Amino acid sequence: MMLSFVITEMHQYTVRGALESRSHPLLDQVLILSWRDFLKLPQLPATDYLFLDVERIALPVRQAAAERMSALKREHPELRVLNPPETDLTRLAVMSRLEAAGINRFRVRPYRNLPCDWRFPAFLRRGDDHGGSASDLLHDMPTLIAEGERLTAQGMPADALLATEFIDARNAEGFFEKRSYFRIGERFFPADLSGSKHWVCKGEAKDPFRVDTSKAEMIFLRGHEDEEQIKRAFDAAKVTYGRADYTAIGGHVQIFEINTNPMIETRRKMPRTLHGYVDTVLGNWLSALEAYAGPQVARAPQWIDVAPASAIGAIEQGPRMRSLVRGALLATGQLQRETRLRRPFRALGLL
Repeated sequence: MMLSFVITEMHQYTVRGALESRSHPLLDQVLILSWRDFLKLPQLPATDYLFLDVERIALPVRQAAAERMSALKREHPELRVLNPPETDLTRLAVMSRLEAAGINRFRVRPYRNLPCDWRFPAFLRRGDDHGGSASDLLHDMPTLIAEGERLTAQGMPADALLATEFIDARNAEGFFEKRSYFRIGERFFPADLSGSKHWVCKGEAKDPFRVDTSKAEMIFLRGHEDEEQIKRAFDAAKVTYGRADYTAIGGHVQIFEINTNPMIETRRKMPRTLHGYVDTVLGNWLSALEAYAGPQVARAPQWIDVAPASAIGAIEQGPRMRSLVRGALLATGQLQRETRLRRPFRALGLL
């Protein structure tokens, strides 16, 4: 079955680079739609669907997408959906489920609605992006409230600002450790093991506090450490496509977040020393995606008439040139060829 990714216009780079970086069986088998496309196109492809970036999407948009997906499935009940839009996968909802399931031993709450037994230190972050902490560690309630007011005064939406109780993620060697695990349907695989001398450990090559964990990371990527606990965490969170970033404390995983649109790195712009890591994770991602898709389909997907969603407010639009190219492919029923057509331009560094 062909696959359709539904991703916000400005964050499709997370999978486009991976799909366009090498030859693989999914060329001509994947369509990439924006949330706007999914809501507004008069016809939708009869494919399996993966909804990404769900934590960035407003409730009315998700509700409208759920209605269109239901209408499409009435015509084709066999279609499968990962991260169905009717499931609340906002960061607060996901973290609340992990706490309720007894997986996480720390709490995440709206910063203006904290219980009197809130534990410090804590920090603030947005619930609708992947930028990490928006504050330093905060050590008491007055300081936390003041920092929240400062951030909202600078334009951060108050209803998007979450407070998180800090957990000490230092390992036996004394540095902070972050691990990552992917889920695509029922396939799970490790994706990262990073270390930092700073409490914010995002696994980025540019981190000035980064600790070299390359040898331990390659061992981790080839194994199944934490997998059973991670499966339980994904199931509790109700996320069927995404990447869990976490640490392990005393043998128990603690989930920092589950990102429904994680970056799939390629060799481009990555240091040569990280090419082995990149190749391993990208290969596992493509393999899991191929396994989920199943046998290749030789023909173009069938496009089904589905009533467009009613007005649901503004949704971002993508670059004009990409829109023109996609418009031509849509008009000729060839959108599944977009990845193959873009691949030579990617190889030349033009994308």
